[in-house]
Amino acid sequence: MRRLIWVALVVVAAGGACGSDPPPEEPDAPCATPAEIDGLRLNQIQVVGSHNSYRRRTYAPLFAFIQGLTLPEGLTADSLDYDHLPLPEQLDRYRMRGFELDVFNDPEGGRFYNRQGLRFINEPVESNIPELLDPGLKVLHIPDVDYETNFQMGTDQTLSSVLARYDEVAAETERVIAGVDLEDPVPVPKDVPWFPDDIDAWSVRWVLLHVIEETARHAGHADIIRESIDGATAFPLMAAAEGWPATQWLQPWTPSS
Repeated sequence: MRRLIWVALVVVAAGGACGSDPPPEEPDAPCATPAEIDGLRLNQIQVVGSHNSYRRRTYAPLFAFIQGLTLPEGLTADSLDYDHLPLPEQLDRYRMRGFELDVFNDPEGGRFYNRQGLRFINEPVESNIPELLDPGLKVLHIPDVDYETNFQMGTDQTLSSVLARYDEVAAETERVIAGVDLEDPVPVPKDVPWFPDDIDAWSVRWVLLHVIEETARHAGHADIIRESIDGATAFPLMAAAEGWPATQWLQPWTPSS
């Protein structure tokens, strides 16, 4: 879900970046005309975006504990030591037009009320946030340790309104994709450390398949189905599949006897 929302936000925002309301500062280049925007191909659109767009720094005592752990190869505690400005400031001040959000379903409410990572530093796990007891969608990053990064639906929002907006954005994405050659190249950015450095471009077809995969995974459907089998969750499964070493905070999944 988050990737489809991200792609759709890119498409919608690219068309609305130079609307009738004046920006706080002069744009760096002339605004495109509506005709020019309609003629753009998907692989011609470039936007400024943020990764984990709503990220807030981890609670300092818990972060200090994480710094003392042996983490999987390629992952360092320092890579988690960052935060972002609020989304309105990213939009207005830095002209961000691509956002990444992680959406978790909590149909019964209370699933994320306790912050289990605090057990490692012998602090109470209760969040004391009443909204987390309410059912609904929750925007979180790594719930048990990265709980400062969060967002809940407002009291004036409903699940049906959020899903309706999702449908609107999905329809706009489909309209744009209909005019794209699926074999067109999408350049791989070379200044982003988590992107591969051994290929120059993905095809549009590959990107769309990745969007479908990410939608199934991060909307929670695949995670919930897999967890219902034997309780296994994402990171232990990844550790088992990729051969991560066991640590005091993460044990690779093993089949139940």
